[in-house]
Amino acid sequence: PHLPVLYSLARWVHAPQYGIPDPLSHPPRCMEIGVRQGPSTLALLLAMREMNGLLVSIDIDPVETAVANSLIAAADLMPWWRFSLAHSDSFELPDTHAELDFLWIDGEHHHPQPSLDFARYAPHVRANGIIAMHDYYLEPWRMNEHEDGVRRCIEELVRPSGQYEWCVLPWSYGLTILRKLW
Repeated sequence: PHLPVLYSLARWVHAPQYGIPDPLSHPPRCMEIGVRQGPSTLALLLAMREMNGLLVSIDIDPVETAVANSLIAAADLMPWWRFSLAHSDSFELPDTHAELDFLWIDGEHHHPQPSLDFARYAPHVRANGIIAMHDYYLEPWRMNEHEDGVRRCIEELVRPSGQYEWCVLPWSYGLTILRKLW
């Protein structure tokens, strides 16, 4: 259920009401942490194709991402995708001076990894840019102090900072959407 929302967020991240230049003169630049077999990647890449943007994705699993790679190649979406087989702790953005418009964090969910990913990459998101995170809520059988990394990131980093407005959509284990205020 979160895929149409991801597509829409990436597609409209340059909505004119925020004073952003014409999307065609400033294509969106997005980053994804956690590709797996690629359903979220496909949704984001469809938006990038429409806006002539770029999606930079990272994941550490070569088997899962091989499936994604073949799906993306078959969908002819490779021109809008830069993939790196890397851990988010060691990955460097290709152009560290360019700001991100959209950041999708859906990698490792054990605490503290979502907080580490957020702290490392959220500073690259421009003012009024969007950050989305998956799995704020957990199934009852997964509730423990290590698995609730996304919720802890929001409660310990995002909420106290005052730098974001945010909401959690209640389906698909909680899709958290943040807009960076400054």
